[in-house]
Amino acid sequence: MRVGRCEEKFYCNTNIILGRMGTSAPINVLLKLIDSQSVPNLLNGISATTLSAKDIKSFSFAYNSIFAKICHSYDNTVILNCQYFTGSLPFNYLYDYHRYNFLNKLFNTNCINANSEVDIFDMADLQTLYYN
Repeated sequence: MRVGRCEEKFYCNTNIILGRMGTSAPINVLLKLIDSQSVPNLLNGISATTLSAKDIKSFSFAYNSIFAKICHSYDNTVILNCQYFTGSLPFNYLYDYHRYNFLNKLFNTNCINANSEVDIFDMADLQTLYYN
């Protein structure tokens, strides 16, 4: 699998943090640093588009690698529990949250509207995210 530029920067920043702090550092400190320094690279620009299932799977794999290293497990159930108990959203929810905020801001500033043929897909995404 080819790693995209966003994922490459994400891995680089994460590895710098984990290399300096180690995985035995307090989990809340590691996650706060990674959340502020690495995750923005992963989310950079993806709020502006609808991701395919393949894209979400790829980004989720990168995002979940943090929790796999910190929790010392590659079991998806353990990773989801680690995310839950640390107050971190799974990647698909994180993406939906950022996508909704992006589209909602565009809608509220009249940059997209329901009557425009160009905005049909974005409006459909906004409605889906709003009601789910």
